[in-house]
Amino acid sequence: MNKLTKKLLVLFTALSMLLLNVPTFASAEIGPKVNINNSSEVKAFSSAGQPKFKDVPFTHWASYYIEILALAGVITGHPDGTFKPETSITRAEFATIFVNTFYGKEGLVEYEDEFKDVKAGKWYSNHIATAVYMGVISGYEDGTFKPDKSISRTEMAAIISSYLEDDVTVTSEETTKILSQFKDSGSIQSWARTHVAKLIKSGIMSGMSQTQFSPNGIATRAQSASVIYRLVEFYI
Repeated sequence: MNKLTKKLLVLFTALSMLLLNVPTFASAEIGPKVNINNSSEVKAFSSAGQPKFKDVPFTHWASYYIEILALAGVITGHPDGTFKPETSITRAEFATIFVNTFYGKEGLVEYEDEFKDVKAGKWYSNHIATAVYMGVISGYEDGTFKPDKSISRTEMAAIISSYLEDDVTVTSEETTKILSQFKDSGSIQSWARTHVAKLIKSGIMSGMSQTQFSPNGIATRAQSASVIYRLVEFYI
């Protein structure tokens, strides 16, 4: 899928949101600009004037990302009205959110028992099959997918990087320079170094601090919302 096709798909999503009277992404010319670090502006953005989830106040660092994706129907909360932004997100959950955003909810690839630990008919099985078809995720050498395993920050970076393909590139020298800012860069596995460098260069991901990337850290639901939003923003 080339960059133009991706851009058109993302713009279609944004336009669909407009038709639903949902404010679109902040950097799009067709939508409002909101200072996501200003809780009053985020509150004004919300059509209801109230947070979508009772545990994600407008002062939460990821509230804007979460509000946008929830209104778009890309992410959902829990039956008790919470989102649980700081809890981990599983591989199946992230694959589902990714596919909902960058492929759509209709016409999913039908799962055909590719993995021995994923049963057909599960709520996530066709989303996993679609993500595999898109070339952004794969299983493990033992034939499993581990759908209930919490996804790490490195794995999340690899999925996003695979979707970016050559829309963001880094040389080996750039990779070394970009990752050198993190004291824990030695913990980034060799296969993932280019993926992480691409995400840092693009601004889609950042470190947990200026000096720590935390490659083996578990991604949270809030972090996944911010990364998905920023990837959409990249193509607008």
